[in-house]
Amino acid sequence: AAKSGHADEVRGLYARALQLCPLCETARVEHFAGLAPRWYGQPGEREALVREALTHRAENPRLGAFAGFMAEEQCADARRARRYDAALAACTRAIEEGGEYWSFLMERGAVRIQRDETRLALADLQRAHALRPTNSRLLKLLEWVLFTTGARDEALDLYEYLARLDPDDAEVLERIDSRVHALLVAGREAREAGDEETAVALFDRAERFVPGDYKVLSTRYAGLPAETIEARCRARVEARPESFAEHRCLDYALARAGRFADVVAMWGGYLERHPEDAAAYHERAGALHRTGREPEALADLRRACELGLVAACQREAQQRGG
Repeated sequence: AAKSGHADEVRGLYARALQLCPLCETARVEHFAGLAPRWYGQPGEREALVREALTHRAENPRLGAFAGFMAEEQCADARRARRYDAALAACTRAIEEGGEYWSFLMERGAVRIQRDETRLALADLQRAHALRPTNSRLLKLLEWVLFTTGARDEALDLYEYLARLDPDDAEVLERIDSRVHALLVAGREAREAGDEETAVALFDRAERFVPGDYKVLSTRYAGLPAETIEARCRARVEARPESFAEHRCLDYALARAGRFADVVAMWGGYLERHPEDAAAYHERAGALHRTGREPEALADLRRACELGLVAACQREAQQRGG
């Protein structure tokens, strides 16, 4: 309702919420956010809400955090304007006035990131996380700081959780290359040090982020004879016969040996069982192209495109000369 501009309706819902739960924090926090000028707030309404909330802090101590809400807003405004000294001062004032509320700490952590104070940012974000463990923005900030300060394992645990939480989150997806690269580097280093068990665990983790990725596979199987790679990939397919990612492993092994006709046959068997898998048509199209079967390759690209794979549409246009 707030986003639709129905301010009166929102105010009515807020009043009803307070009737049902006069000391509740959540309703007040949500209404405070909605009273931002960009939504439905009028001058002075936020300040009035803060004063009202503070009259109940003896009955609900959590409402004492409202004493810092206006300073937090000033902090956020200054951060967005890149006035980081003013932002830091305002966030610190929010904490002094309203206590260690999770969003005050998160906002100050975000400011400290911009000031290149990563260790101090990490301390703020970890304390915020202890208070609010599931906030998406907080988790992204914490993951970034952990990663940049060298706490790789903690950062990757958090990244894996974020990726499961929302697989389509653009900000999380933007980080995937650097996270996978870190795993591959660590895996190579472990292998060079003779610790194959750790290397395998790191490569496994990289594959969880990007299943069937050729770069990961080529790093994982670097230096092994072609027959060994094929045997391992075939074993993976046998263990998980309906997995697209495991078939991509075998695709990699066969293509590496130049056996593109076998790649076509392999994907043919898979597609008999999964006729709606756009990515599999896309993969087979590549092998068909390498064997000179261009009409069939284009037909596979067309089918993949029809099934919604944008990359296949683009590739089909390129191969047709469009």
